[in-house]
Amino acid sequence: LFVTAGVPEYESIICNKNYGCGKSITKLTGFPRHDYLNNTAQKIIIINPTWRLNLWKLSVNEFKKSSYFTSWNNLLKDKKINYLLKKQGYKIIFILHNNMEKFANCFYKNENIIIPSEKNYSEIFSIGSLFITDYSSNAFEFAYLRKPIIYFQFDKSTFFADHSYNKGYFDYEDNGFGEVCYDNQIISKTISYYLQNNCDLKDLYKARINKFFAFNDKNNCERVYNEIMKLENRK
Repeated sequence: LFVTAGVPEYESIICNKNYGCGKSITKLTGFPRHDYLNNTAQKIIIINPTWRLNLWKLSVNEFKKSSYFTSWNNLLKDKKINYLLKKQGYKIIFILHNNMEKFANCFYKNENIIIPSEKNYSEIFSIGSLFITDYSSNAFEFAYLRKPIIYFQFDKSTFFADHSYNKGYFDYEDNGFGEVCYDNQIISKTISYYLQNNCDLKDLYKARINKFFAFNDKNNCERVYNEIMKLENRK
């Protein structure tokens, strides 16, 4: 049994012969874990970049020369963003992927930027008001709660060639749940907009989210259970 949460996700799996999963195996039920997501948004900005296959084994000195480090670190150091954080009463929680955590001390932080040593993702998704990532699938969890997302893809031209997986059905420009930014200047302006507008989700991205997810009723567990019971009844 292959359970899916999004309509495009479901369609891509049943239509791709390489998966070997047709309609009899693939079911559009929603993910059980989504039933336990709650929105208790506070003035918290979540920054959660994913890892890079070509970086995670580098030394600290080598890592600091990478565009990954300079791009994210320059974002954290951005004077306008830090000014607005203080003015509007927001804080940033900067969360590195587990494979990149050894580089945590390399990044800039101050009283408004927190780099936690322990992570509770369900709590993070709950309290965040804005989610910033490059390619992390955690964005889907945040989008499920109908909260805004920004994609910072400074290395789009090389990411899928150098990393551990290929580009799939999801196009960030056409299907993404937020703005796609390719340099520090543009993302600074985009974050500043949200900080000055209560981190409200724009209608365009709300419509995309609503179109993507099949269910938002906290009955995903029940649907998955029913599909499992159908398997039992077939025996």
